[in-house]
Amino acid sequence: HQAGYRNYTVRDLIDLKGKKKLTQINVITPEEAAAAEAAGIDLIITGTSNLKEIREAAPNTFLTSGIKYTEHESKESIVKKCFELIKLGVDSIHTNSWNVNFIKYVSEFRIPIQGHVGFVPMKSTWTGGVKPFGKKSKEAVKIFNDIKELENIGAWAIEVECVPEDVLEELTKRTSALTISIGSGIKGDIQFLFAE
Repeated sequence: HQAGYRNYTVRDLIDLKGKKKLTQINVITPEEAAAAEAAGIDLIITGTSNLKEIREAAPNTFLTSGIKYTEHESKESIVKKCFELIKLGVDSIHTNSWNVNFIKYVSEFRIPIQGHVGFVPMKSTWTGGVKPFGKKSKEAVKIFNDIKELENIGAWAIEVECVPEDVLEELTKRTSALTISIGSGIKGDIQFLFAE
C-alpha cells in the first residue's frame, strides 16, 4: 500500500488516446529496463522472472507483466498471482492467451489488464499457424469482436499482433481501449518494441 510514482496512470493513458503516440518496450533484464526508462520509453512490459529487479531498475515507468495461464489451474490461482505482482509494483497485467472467464474474474478486482488479439502465438493453431491474421474480412471481424469483448470486460489496452495496418487503423477508431501495434504498422495508439 505504498504510493508509486509513475510517468502515467491508467487514467492518463486512456486520456491520451488519439492525442499522442506512445511506446511500449519488452524488457528481459534490469539493465534493459533502466535503459528504457533513461531513454524516455513510455511503457515497459516483461514476464515474471527478475520482476522485482526490473521494477527497481525502472521505478518510474508504467510496467505491465505477463502471466502464463498454463501455470494456473483456476481463476482464483491467477488472481492471487496478480495480487503478488501488484505488490511488487506492477501497474498492469498482460492477459495473453487466458480463458476469457479468467480475464473477467481479474477485472472484477479492478486490476488493470492488457489484452491480446490478432496473431496470438499460443492460439495460432486456431488461426492457421504462425502467420499474419486479419487479411480476410471474416478474420478482421473476429479481431474486432475480440477487441470489443476485451473492452467490455475492462481492458485499458489491447495488443494487436501481425494485423494489416489499414485494419488496425479502423480498429483503433472503433474502440475506447488503446491499441498496441506489434508488427501491425503505425496506426495504433502505442508502438510495441523489443529491447533485444
